[in-house]
Amino acid sequence: MKKLGLFIALLFTSNLFSQTLLLEENFDFAGNLTDNGWTSHSGGSTNPISTTTGLLYVDYPSSNIGNAALIIATGQSVHRTFTVQTSGSIYTSFLVNVSATGTEYFINLGNDPIGTTYRGRIYILNDGWVILK
Repeated sequence: MKKLGLFIALLFTSNLFSQTLLLEENFDFAGNLTDNGWTSHSGGSTNPISTTTGLLYVDYPSSNIGNAALIIATGQSVHRTFTVQTSGSIYTSFLVNVSATGTEYFINLGNDPIGTTYRGRIYILNDGWVILK
């Protein structure tokens, strides 16, 4: 069984002179993500993603704020949207605690509306490799 604690997803865009925060999620609620502003886009209600105790990492700016998302095995996939960006770069940051690995990605960026064309997927595989596709 794959168990993953995920804390803080920060997305921001940057150009030469400024930064704009597009989305910050501290999971400062209890229960399923779909009951708190997230939308399920696959997997139905199988292994719904809910909150668990938050994560702490010294010197991580948004550490120890709110809870964490608990992902167990495969099942439900959820998403949040932010203002569509048509130029520049988008950066993401998150804190993750992995207790078991698998073969599926656990973070992705995609189009709005969400589909199956992703702009980046992050995997943590059984052999310890982290892959961004």
